[in-house]
Amino acid sequence: KGVQPKMGVISTKGVVGLVYDVSDHYAVVKSILTENINLSAYMDDSKAFGLIKYKGMNPLQVQLTGISNDIEVSEGVTVYTKGSGGFFPNGIPIGRINKFQAVEGMPLWKIDVDLFQDMRKLHYVFVIKNIYSEELEQLEANILNNE
Repeated sequence: KGVQPKMGVISTKGVVGLVYDVSDHYAVVKSILTENINLSAYMDDSKAFGLIKYKGMNPLQVQLTGISNDIEVSEGVTVYTKGSGGFFPNGIPIGRINKFQAVEGMPLWKIDVDLFQDMRKLHYVFVIKNIYSEELEQLEANILNNE
């Protein structure tokens, strides 16, 4: 039905993951709870962006990493997809900031984000097709070829 690897997967509540592999009748999705998936995301209030990473601890929570500690962070702020990777459009909800603390010895915040979608209660999803993915891949290939 046109599902391909690297397509974004969402629910009515927010981000679920990425299509990893497909066959004639099935697709395997790596959820946002996979440690080797990094999604570009931003905080709604400041628009500061970083990467969403799962640390393997709590299936209801991920971390927003790479945010400098000179940026103001507040609990309860919504985190959205940035859209820069081509997997998701800008502005798909991911979750809400639960708590944050300074990373010892580094000028960064450790930000815990409670996911909007509980993956243990997931039934239906939507697969996102980026109609401009070929154009994006060509631009990325051009960069690699010119280095």
